[in-house]
Amino acid sequence: MCAVWAGITNADGADWRTDAEARIRTHRQGDFTLTVTDATGQPAANQPVAINLFRHHFLFGTAVNTSILTKPASPTRTQYLDFVRTYFSGVVDENSMK
Repeated sequence: MCAVWAGITNADGADWRTDAEARIRTHRQGDFTLTVTDATGQPAANQPVAINLFRHHFLFGTAVNTSILTKPASPTRTQYLDFVRTYFSGVVDENSMK
C-alpha cells in the first residue's frame, strides 16, 4: 500500500482512512461481555463502569533522538523522557543504520 498524501488515497485509489479503520476493526478490536455484580455476587444493573487499559498486547513505538537521551540531565532531557515514557511502550534509535 502506497499513500499519496496530496490526494490521500492508496495506490489503488481507495481512501487510506477507510482501509485503516477496517484493519483496526479486524485486528485490534473484539467483542466481550462484562457482567457487573455487587458485593454478594448479584447482577448490578445500571451502574456506572470505568475501564482503563493498562497494557497493550503490542508495542506502540516511536523513533527517539538518542543524542538527547545520552546528554547530562537537563529540563529538556527530563521532559523528553517523560513524554516518551508516557506515550510509548517501545522505541528505536531514529538515526541507527544510516
